[in-house]
Amino acid sequence: MEEMTSGTQRFVTVIIPVLNEEKYIADCINSLLNDRYPADRFEIIVADGGSTDRTVAIVNEAFSSLNVRVLDNPKRFQAAGFNLAMENADYADYLLRCDAHAVYPPGFISAAAGTLNDHPEAGAIVWLAKTITSSRLSGWQKWVQSAIAFTQRSPLGVGGSTYRRGGTGSGYIEHGWQGLFRREAVAAVGGYDETFRANEDSELSHRLIQANWKIWLEASLNVVYYPRSTILGLARQYFIYGDGRAGTVLKHKMRMKLRQLAPVAITAGTPVLVLSSLFSSYFLLPLAAYAGLVVSLAGYEAFKTRDARLLLSALAFPVMHYSWGAGFIRHLIKGCYQRALAEGG
Repeated sequence: MEEMTSGTQRFVTVIIPVLNEEKYIADCINSLLNDRYPADRFEIIVADGGSTDRTVAIVNEAFSSLNVRVLDNPKRFQAAGFNLAMENADYADYLLRCDAHAVYPPGFISAAAGTLNDHPEAGAIVWLAKTITSSRLSGWQKWVQSAIAFTQRSPLGVGGSTYRRGGTGSGYIEHGWQGLFRREAVAAVGGYDETFRANEDSELSHRLIQANWKIWLEASLNVVYYPRSTILGLARQYFIYGDGRAGTVLKHKMRMKLRQLAPVAITAGTPVLVLSSLFSSYFLLPLAAYAGLVVSLAGYEAFKTRDARLLLSALAFPVMHYSWGAGFIRHLIKGCYQRALAEGG
């Protein structure tokens, strides 16, 4: 990676959009501060979407003497929080989008900035997500989070998502998770689309590529990510993910990939198959096959790892699939309806 003196190093603004992240925010910030990057060449902005827990208090109490500050994000969602922080990042050359649910390896800012320096054709660089269970959790939440972590690493859970599964080297991709962005590139395409509650990373990556920038996946950068620890939280998360993907598909008239079509087909097909089973029980065979697949995979992984917690992934898989599919279908129907009204009017 390109070595630069302090006077020539790019100024990095780290942006962490948050909402009720008291369990994770301190570990996240501490991990980012574990870096020899010059203190006068970076800052951390926490864009708070109206937390009702101790998130803001923790940041102010533990990090107020450092180059860390909190901005109130009245629009609440992450896309708006990022844009707000970018507007208030007076010196930023690079914008580092981070997740409060993540812990970053030592020297991460330096390594990420060095990688972007090495790829002037890239509007952003992204990295791999290592999904694990937090040591801060216990009891039922730890059981659930362990199962969800497995589903988010599994091909059945995330399909061909490169940044979650890994296994490939560095190279150009269509989009990734979080990212270190060139400010000039993001500003030129208008920042994040604030109408998106999720999938905003993918949608921004698409516009960057359309503007002739590239997205570089740096496989040597591996960030720890803590997934949701409740089934309801998982359902909400993936419903929003599906909704966001549908928004991207409609906005850019994109073709969907097989891994994206699968949960939509499962969600839409299930009520059809159940109703059809009133005439013939054979219509339940696809659902039985799906149930058998997720139960078998959960059982096999629990047996292989000797970890009974992973049996809960038999529940987590369908929650992910059906929630994502429901979010996608809901947005698709709403979008088509609104378009029909606009054309009719």
